Amino acid sequence: ILFFRISKKRDLNMRQKIGESRSKFRDNHALMSPDSHERTNLPNWPGSELVIVIAPQMGAKFSQFFAHMPAGSIAHPPLEGMERFIFVLDGEVELSIEGSIHKLQEEGYAFLPNDRNYQIKAQIDTRLIVLERPFVQLEGQPAPKLHVANAKKLTAVPMKGDDMLMLKKLIPENLTYDCEFNIMDFSPGASLPYVETHFMEHGLLFLNGGGIYRLDDCWYPVEKGDIIWMGPYCPQWFGAIGRSNARYLIYKNWNRDPHAF
Repeated sequence: ILFFRISKKRDLNMRQKIGESRSKFRDNHALMSPDSHERTNLPNWPGSELVIVIAPQMGAKFSQFFAHMPAGSIAHPPLEGMERFIFVLDGEVELSIEGSIHKLQEEGYAFLPNDRNYQIKAQIDTRLIVLERPFVQLEGQPAPKLHVANAKKLTAVPMKGDDMLMLKKLIPENLTYDCEFNIMDFSPGASLPYVETHFMEHGLLFLNGGGIYRLDDCWYPVEKGDIIWMGPYCPQWFGAIGRSNARYLIYKNWNRDPHAF
């Protein structure tokens, strides 16, 4: 095992030295692997380092990024009109909003409606995955509510009756919400039941395990830490490979007419 780990590290170093990366970018999809991460800063995340992996510049209608927050650092709300979803990968943050304080630990998460005043403070060194998007109001519906929970405490259900593919829905499904966040959990050998093709777009993070992901006519080996962007009408399929479950966190726009996006 030690030899394998050393060999894998040497292989990674060699690939980087000769200018190779698993990251791939196409017109309607992208795979961002950790070997090409570039850290940057933003004004509303003082003291933190961000890795912006999905952004409008690549054709997406949302942004997604890793936030590396040192202990004591504070994050502020996004730009006007933007809603935000945060998910704790490791560490702990304190969310202060509307006179309440919520502590989010590993796999704790929060859906934060647009134009709310709040702050996110790292209690220890913390790593988040964050998604931001313009909120799309539905006429006749109230604004969505703050939603805070922990994915570890949710009950998974079989997707389309397949108990080898389990699903956790992270936010309410009612019409006030214009998006959806789920965790999909594949047993070894499980796969999506068919190739999906639809008008929604996705942002996806592998939490555990790996396998093969089809995007358009490309087939990619994927593993923990990989990010995928799938644009509208990108044919997509995944099959889990290995001895452990493959889990990913996935976003899509939802509950709105295609003309609204």
